[in-house]
Amino acid sequence: MQLEPQGNLYFAGDHLSHTTAWQHGAFESARKVVMDLHERVLSS
Repeated sequence: MQLEPQGNLYFAGDHLSHTTAWQHGAFESARKVVMDLHERVLSS
């Protein structure tokens, strides 16, 4: 599950990951948000 950004508000956390290990899920979720932000900056 991944929530789409709401304007400038991005969501990250273990609850947004399909990974069962909470630390790993939180890290992967945060990494996805950082990659999305990076892509957004490069495209503007």
